[in-house]
Amino acid sequence: MEDDTKISQGENSPLDDPQPTDFSEIIKEHAFLGRVPVSFIIESIRKQFEDYVNIEDDINYVDIFYNQLAISYLKASHESEEHPNELREILDNIYQSFIDTMQSLFATRLTITIPELESGNMDDEDLEFVIRRLYEFFILGARTNFKIVISADIRSKLDDISDDNYFNNVLELMDNYTPLITSMTPIDFLQYRGDQEIRDIFENGLAVGNFLRKYSPKLYQNEELISEIVNHITMIRNLLKNMKITPSDDLIPNGDVSE
Repeated sequence: MEDDTKISQGENSPLDDPQPTDFSEIIKEHAFLGRVPVSFIIESIRKQFEDYVNIEDDINYVDIFYNQLAISYLKASHESEEHPNELREILDNIYQSFIDTMQSLFATRLTITIPELESGNMDDEDLEFVIRRLYEFFILGARTNFKIVISADIRSKLDDISDDNYFNNVLELMDNYTPLITSMTPIDFLQYRGDQEIRDIFENGLAVGNFLRKYSPKLYQNEELISEIVNHITMIRNLLKNMKITPSDDLIPNGDVSE
C-alpha cells in the first residue's frame, strides 16, 4: 500500500476548518475509511494534474483511493455493520465522483478520453487498471517521460554531428519541443518512452487522444528540467563513445527505448 506518511494532516484537516459543519462530508468520511479523507485525495490529484512537471507532492493518491475504497466496501459488507445498504450507496457515490473527476482531468489536461467508459461498457477492474496506469505514467512520471523521449528523439538526429558542434546543435534542436512537441506523433512518443503497457492501452483503443497538444507545454515551465535533458543527451553520447557504440546502433527510432 502507498506510504502516506508524507501527507500533512495539519492545516488540511477538516477538524481545523472554521467553516460551518457540513454533515454530508462527515457522513462521507465515516463511510470512506482510512487515514486520508476523500476530499483531500481529490484535491491533491487536481493539484498534481495542474503542474506535473514541477510536481512537489509525488504521492500516488490514486493508489490510496482504491486501497481505502476496497477497505471501506469490505467493512460495509460486514454482518455486524449497521445500515450496510446506506454505506454502500455512499461509497458508490464517492466512487462515481472519483471516476468523473479523473475522466474530466484526463480530458481537460491531456486531451485523453477512455471510450469504453464514455459508452458505459467498461467494467470496474479494467477501468481501474487504465486509470492507474495513465495517472502513474503521464502525471507521476512526467519528468522522466520528457527526459527519455526528447533525449532519444534528439540523439536520433545527431549521428553525424562533430563533437565541436554537438552541444550547440542539441540546444538548437530543443527549440522543436516548445511550445508543442511537433516532431513526433503520440505513438512515436510512447515508442521512445518504451512503456509497453501504456502503448497497449492506446494501440488497443482503451484510451485515445493527442495528448502532446496539452502535455508538452508544461515542459517549458521548468528550466531546470530543460538543463537536465541537455545534460542527459550529452552524457549518453559520451557513454556510447566510450563503449564504441554508435547512436544508430543504440537507438532505433521506431522501436522501444527503455530507461
